[in-house]
Amino acid sequence: MAFQLILGSEDLRQIKVSVSDLRESKTKTVIPSKSHIEIFREWYVQITRKTTDETTASAGHTLGLGWYPDALVPINSGAGYGQPFQIPDRLNEVPGQKNQTFWIDVYIPKFAKPGIYRGKLTVQAQRFKKDLSIQLLVKNFELSDKFHLAADLNNYGGISLRGPEAKLRYYQMAQRHRLTVSELYFAPKVKGEGSQMRGLWDEYDRDMAKYLTGEAFTSKYGYIGPGEGMPLVHMVLPFEVLDGHAWPMDGKYAETERYNQSVIAMFADFEKHFNGKGWSKTQLIVFYQGMDEPKTERAFDQIQYYGELLKRSKTRQLRYRTDLNQLNTIGQFIRGWDTSKIIRLLGDVVDIWCCTGDFRRTNFDVLLPRCGPPHYEEAWFYQNREPSVGAVHIDEEGIGFRTWPWIAWKYGLQGCVYWEIMYYGQSKDPWVDPDSTTDPGKTLNGTGYLCYPAKPGVPEPITSIRLKSFRRGSQDYEYLRLLSEKNRDGRHQAEQIVQTVLFSALHKTKKNYGEKGDWSHNPEDWERARLALAEELERK
Repeated sequence: MAFQLILGSEDLRQIKVSVSDLRESKTKTVIPSKSHIEIFREWYVQITRKTTDETTASAGHTLGLGWYPDALVPINSGAGYGQPFQIPDRLNEVPGQKNQTFWIDVYIPKFAKPGIYRGKLTVQAQRFKKDLSIQLLVKNFELSDKFHLAADLNNYGGISLRGPEAKLRYYQMAQRHRLTVSELYFAPKVKGEGSQMRGLWDEYDRDMAKYLTGEAFTSKYGYIGPGEGMPLVHMVLPFEVLDGHAWPMDGKYAETERYNQSVIAMFADFEKHFNGKGWSKTQLIVFYQGMDEPKTERAFDQIQYYGELLKRSKTRQLRYRTDLNQLNTIGQFIRGWDTSKIIRLLGDVVDIWCCTGDFRRTNFDVLLPRCGPPHYEEAWFYQNREPSVGAVHIDEEGIGFRTWPWIAWKYGLQGCVYWEIMYYGQSKDPWVDPDSTTDPGKTLNGTGYLCYPAKPGVPEPITSIRLKSFRRGSQDYEYLRLLSEKNRDGRHQAEQIVQTVLFSALHKTKKNYGEKGDWSHNPEDWERARLALAEELERK
């Protein structure tokens, strides 16, 4: 759980904020602050141009211009970014700053007995001290360490370039938020070619083993949080044809028999190696970014071609994913084509249909029947904007990401994907310029990044309020799943509660471009819905 504190003052120095242990008086259970409570200072960025793009230039429901809190800087950071600090903050440089907001995360451990936990929050400064009482109600149920929604944070290989320590922090950050990093292009070296190609696994294993055993998410690596000891939910394997990222061979050999045999051999070698190591709990995904969002016959033929190679490998654990942004509207690009044509062409090879959430371009109703027998495929959506799914830019409602897992649950989808977590545009510093695009026709405040790069004394990743919203939605998904599986009436009860806040989304929306999404835009309604779920879960 999390809460915020706003400290207001026109001139206050040497400020420190702390939270005590939280204690439950009847059972004497203690939630220790040192290990289970994190305090962040919220960093403000200035929005000087409203978020717009080609389809929503007249949206009009961004929250407007001004200074927004987004980055969450741990208070133990150095170089003046943590505490003690002052208002106005000499580093953030907000003109006329009169307040500072804090974000406090409380991780409730499994040993915490149900009951009311009490503690205090203390604010100290020069000639000033204030204690505030904290009260936390722990309910009588727990969320699973297994993440049942594929809530995916895509990354185009930039994480590993940061080095092994930073990579560990990124992967742990995602796990703490009930999300999963999908890092593209990270690959083992290979030897041989054709059917004799094999992986050289030692270096790869040194880097990845701890994520695939779950050891990276244990106290050995300083991890406390959801999914303790659990391996990655899923990972994208490095097969690719793009220049600069092609693997396992140079793309110039693509679709030759020599190349085909090499790819088939490495499909099989990945599965053999992972099975030999006992890494069987992580879903292995083959996704060619070079065939992303196809709009030509050639592109669709390529997707089918490489899917057929995977089938020829006779592997069982590897799943083939394709990302489509024109499932409904492909006829605008290829004369005579329609949705059924795509399904007929790719239906025998695709396991995960990852489609844009745009209400005009994707009708998920044609995919959902494929999610059960005999196909057992999956349907995911990747981001769009209102009115299809919640908008996620800095100057838009903070509730945006929270809607995503609710939408997935409501419509029976198995996953949702955000396209990148550390894209900062060309030579831009998101700490001072949130617009990550260089396109003069757009302004995209915060798109492509949910974490901030390092500052002096502040090791990355620095999380954001938007990432916390995604976490809240992923937690809510588990509430919904637990209730739907509780008893015969659970699914109906969960659906009734969902309908109080989420009326329609994706292809079901009756809204149009530029309109607000068809859900409650009052955050308190979502909190009431969550409380209603919790109360139903506690009923005998």
